[in-house]
Amino acid sequence: MENCTEDLIIRPEKSFKPSINFSNLLGNSHFAENLEPIISSLRESQYWPLSKLEQIREERFRNLSHDIRSSKFWSEYFKKYAISTSSSEVSEELLKFPVINRNDFRNWGKNVFIYQKDLNIFKTITSGTSGTPLEIILDKKTASIAYFSFFFRNPIFEKIDLGILNRKFIVSLGNHGLRRWFRDFIYLFSISPSDLEKKEVRQKIYKQFEKIPDGMLGGFASVVLKFAEYAADEKIKFPGLSAIKISSEGIGLNDRTFIEKTFGAPVLNELNCSEAGMIGFECPENLGKFHLNAERIIMEIVGENNEALGKNKEGKIIITALDRIAMPIIRYEIGDRGKLLSEICRCGRTLPLFEFTGRQNNSLIFSDGKKIRSIIIQSALIKSGLAKKCNFIQLKQLNPYDFQFTIIPSPLYSKEDETKIRVILTNLTENRKIKIDFEYKNISDLKNNKPSFFVPLQ
Repeated sequence: MENCTEDLIIRPEKSFKPSINFSNLLGNSHFAENLEPIISSLRESQYWPLSKLEQIREERFRNLSHDIRSSKFWSEYFKKYAISTSSSEVSEELLKFPVINRNDFRNWGKNVFIYQKDLNIFKTITSGTSGTPLEIILDKKTASIAYFSFFFRNPIFEKIDLGILNRKFIVSLGNHGLRRWFRDFIYLFSISPSDLEKKEVRQKIYKQFEKIPDGMLGGFASVVLKFAEYAADEKIKFPGLSAIKISSEGIGLNDRTFIEKTFGAPVLNELNCSEAGMIGFECPENLGKFHLNAERIIMEIVGENNEALGKNKEGKIIITALDRIAMPIIRYEIGDRGKLLSEICRCGRTLPLFEFTGRQNNSLIFSDGKKIRSIIIQSALIKSGLAKKCNFIQLKQLNPYDFQFTIIPSPLYSKEDETKIRVILTNLTENRKIKIDFEYKNISDLKNNKPSFFVPLQ
């Protein structure tokens, strides 16, 4: 039985019949039936000794090396760095490869793409939240199996019935990250925070939740928070809601607590990226700490010169995904910062623990080297009451001491609030001499833009 479990983790795609259609997963009973034992295996493996997880990664690395040998580019790449695919020390072999980033993929072009007969290839682009968007290709089958199995391995979904995949079960507020994989399962409301001022819009959303009492809510933090404020004021209840998935923007602890209390469901916090897929999930018993999906991901933390950093030291997150065949991801800089932790999690899971400290470009940067995370400023503005007075607010750093706020004001907003914003930013930047400009727009000007709070220094 144990070997069967390991096989499901090492080669999960082998348990799916070739006839299964991965183009539309809604109501696809064969997909759900084959997915369930993989999820069960992953729920078991998260308590295995690290030595056993390392053996699985060694086997998956060998499989990856074998699967991509048909590619001239990757065959030569492995030869160039004298990689031994038979070595039992995968981590040491990986260190022979250089750290790569999006610019490397752009320079290599389509040479890195692997088109095999048995791959169901589809193209997509990254979101651009950690830099300029990048075109990538994925194998629909292996990528779907990996995403859904690791998504539902999350402890939040331990009691969920996969029969939920027979219907739509997600209310999505805006075009955020869930749509890539859960497109077939989403009731989409393409709205901005200002649209929620209209009672008829809110009523349509409330009504949709009546159809999916055990479903999920997804959306950008700014939209979900605004929706929660209205729902709390109108005393709307959401019995049975399983989770809230927030994308792209960070939220402070107070906002998270408010959202969870309003909807009666936990916030689902994960680290993933388009290129590598599901990287890790936040431990519900150790908030702020993430478990690495070590069955498919190898994580490293490196310094500014790509030197290896020890445990508990913050640096750039480098990822190797052991199941990405169409576009291999090997020692790839994902654009985020974090640190691997030496502590053993109190939850009992043996999966490595790490902290995700944010996007590399998600901080205000001054010429003296001082950095201030944008989430701190965003939280301060929300606490001041501006969330209810602005339909949209964005901070842009033009140069080290020059900032611009773009605001779509609600009728509650006044010139006094502009002064309040100046005081907040000045205080948080430790009274540096900074210039703060304001521009005011209509919602139509930003209708198609991704509602990101912070635009970093370019």
